[in-house]
Amino acid sequence: MLEKLNFKSFEFNSRKEVLIGIDENREYVIKIEVIKNPRKERDIKGEYEIIKFLNEAGCKTCPQAYELGTISKEQLYDKVKEKEVLDKVKNTEYGYIIQQYVPNSGTPELADILLAMLEQKNLGVWQGDIKAGN
Repeated sequence: MLEKLNFKSFEFNSRKEVLIGIDENREYVIKIEVIKNPRKERDIKGEYEIIKFLNEAGCKTCPQAYELGTISKEQLYDKVKEKEVLDKVKNTEYGYIIQQYVPNSGTPELADILLAMLEQKNLGVWQGDIKAGN
């Protein structure tokens, strides 16, 4: 799937651990784990497994996950503005997830957040990092 999509650029999250890209048709988003957050229990593969579990359980408040794979530093380098971050990382390949792009509609509504938390908790999944970006 990755080869068929066109990501023009990738932006780091605030902690400079994850790159995010949106394909040119705004249908898919790619999340690339450059550095594993030491405070997180799961890496990108574990996150993918949870999303797939929620997808298979029919969860309505979780985006569809399509692909788990690896991407090389070489494939990313020209599309990243903050190249110095990649230069500091020894890894030459990074895990990624491609999932459904869900547009940000602005400020999340408390009711939407609670609905998602309740639905996912009923399916056995608890998001321990509740914030607008998640």
